[in-house]
Amino acid sequence: MSYGTGGYGPPPPPQGPGGYGGPPPPPPGGFGGGMGGPPPPPPPPPGANEPPASMGNAIGVIVASVISFCLCWPIAIVSLVLGIVAAVMATSSPKASKTCALIGWILVGIGLIATIAIFLIYGGMGLLSVMTESGV
Repeated sequence: MSYGTGGYGPPPPPQGPGGYGGPPPPPPGGFGGGMGGPPPPPPPPPGANEPPASMGNAIGVIVASVISFCLCWPIAIVSLVLGIVAAVMATSSPKASKTCALIGWILVGIGLIATIAIFLIYGGMGLLSVMTESGV
């Protein structure tokens, strides 16, 4: 009885020492840009290098909003909410915190200007009414 090749053909020729051949070629482009090193680290997420926002700005908006609210300005409610949001987001989202604080300061300024304008208008009207009553 002969075992023969069994229809599979002759065995392949030896490939060098040990029969395994040389190392496989590197893939195109290679791992690590073809330099043989590890790949570069991924870029940091946006805003990762940004320093945290200052809490002083947010606290200042809150205090100014409370003072504006005492002067009976409804716009102070919006600036107060923005100041609180700015204080809460100071560490998690510094850019949004600075934006909220800036808008809060702008609203406090608008309220202050409106308070001065109304004071001057009503003061002028009161002065005018006193002058007309006395016949000056």
